[in-house]
Amino acid sequence: MDIFEIAQQGMKIQAQEQKELQLEQEAEAKGKSFKLDIHEILRALAEKDYDWFNRLGENQKAFSPYMTNLWLSMIWNKDSYQKAFSNNDKVYVEMIKSINERLNTGIFSMSKEMYWLLANTIQFTDAPFTTDYKKLVKKETTDKIPKKVIDYISQELYSSSDKIYDMIHNGLITEEALKAIALDLDTLEEQKRKK
Repeated sequence: MDIFEIAQQGMKIQAQEQKELQLEQEAEAKGKSFKLDIHEILRALAEKDYDWFNRLGENQKAFSPYMTNLWLSMIWNKDSYQKAFSNNDKVYVEMIKSINERLNTGIFSMSKEMYWLLANTIQFTDAPFTTDYKKLVKKETTDKIPKKVIDYISQELYSSSDKIYDMIHNGLITEEALKAIALDLDTLEEQKRKK
């Protein structure tokens, strides 16, 4: 056997190994490619389909209790953007409390099947359980607010500036209050400069 024959055999073996590796990668990619539609999950929860999780079969691995919790915590009454709560809003508040009590406490310690069964119990009334979710709305008014005011409020309320922006956007902190705080901060700075 001369050197050329050895080189050809080595190349054949290398090509075969690369082909086997490629086939393994394709098979692995096929196994990971299954993704659940979050809206399908939420529809099944809205219909209280207790057996939906079991019907997934081997695709149960794709189900994520954590992501389902995130979406469930954004249930929102799309017809109610006023500041005062209505009776319908109270039902949504109770649903969110139910999610926190039943699902958040053991999300990482319970099995996916147990999570699914508990998730089906959050709708305890005939409340409208639709796939309407609170959307992040562009915060137009917060662009005009000085950063020092936001920093001051977040420091006083022990909260992040993002939460403060949400509070402003939802009307919990009014523009009049923001103007008063800005005026007070300017007065304090002026007094510090005079000393």
